[in-house]
Amino acid sequence: MDDLKSAGDRLQIIYDGADIRVVMRGAERSRMLVAFSHWAARPPHKPVLPTMAADFGMGYACFLAKRNHWWQTRDFPAACAALAEKLTLDIALEGFGASMGGAGAMLAAQYLPMQRLLAAVPLIYVDPAWAPWETRFQQVVEDCRVIHPLAPALNAGMVHHVIYDPFFAADTAHLPQVRATGRNLIRWPLPFAGHTPLLHMKDSGRLRDFFDAYFRRQDFTAARAIIRNCRNDHGQMGLGWLKIQRGRTDPLSDAGYLRGLTAIEARFGPNEALLEAKFDACLQLRQYQQADQIITLLERDFLAQRPAKIARMRHLLGRA
Repeated sequence: MDDLKSAGDRLQIIYDGADIRVVMRGAERSRMLVAFSHWAARPPHKPVLPTMAADFGMGYACFLAKRNHWWQTRDFPAACAALAEKLTLDIALEGFGASMGGAGAMLAAQYLPMQRLLAAVPLIYVDPAWAPWETRFQQVVEDCRVIHPLAPALNAGMVHHVIYDPFFAADTAHLPQVRATGRNLIRWPLPFAGHTPLLHMKDSGRLRDFFDAYFRRQDFTAARAIIRNCRNDHGQMGLGWLKIQRGRTDPLSDAGYLRGLTAIEARFGPNEALLEAKFDACLQLRQYQQADQIITLLERDFLAQRPAKIARMRHLLGRA
């Protein structure tokens, strides 16, 4: 219950099954944010965006996975039914999730009459029989075998906005699964964001503005414009271009790559992805003092809550 208290005293558990817990508040509101937890290194998962929903005057429900099962559990339909029983007929449901959470939002739209949903890089399946998958999820793949295939949405007119990196094949391979169901899919690309577009938007200082435009003001033109601006805020196009050049048959030299990264940092400021790329380049060039400085900067400004990642980088530096 500690996670529920930290998210707000009024969160009520309305379903508590073997694999899924559903919490809710504000069913009397005209609109409700229905969020889904994403993959977590250490389940159980925590509520997603509960404070933001309250700030925007929305009711709130969150599906919390008790393990990383990609919502392919026997009790998923029952969890959706438990929420549906608490709702008035005229409430507008708006789904949200990222990665595994995006898959949950997509799947729940088969059982709940959502008006729209926002999904960031939704990995629809982690089952090699259905779609490409990343090997880093190998430890959970047996828990994610498909028992609920994606089907048409309950509300045939609902809109699906999807934020994704068009150059990240592991994610783009899942979008045809959504198209195949006949759903109304609107793509919002954020090039070179990889599997973490929301993190890039947060680094840009624009994530809260984006959520405000999308959920509070329902101004989708403004929300889309914020995504476009995020490409420039941190030089993602330039960083992506440099990475592509490194993969060519006639690639940039390590020194040229580092100069390019440094120029992007000077123009747009540092961010996590950029500093990690600089760290790798410094190791290749044996510029160990600069690599150590980069670790210090990452730990101070970006990775304070992720000591394991800092430890891995220091280990790499120590072996160099």
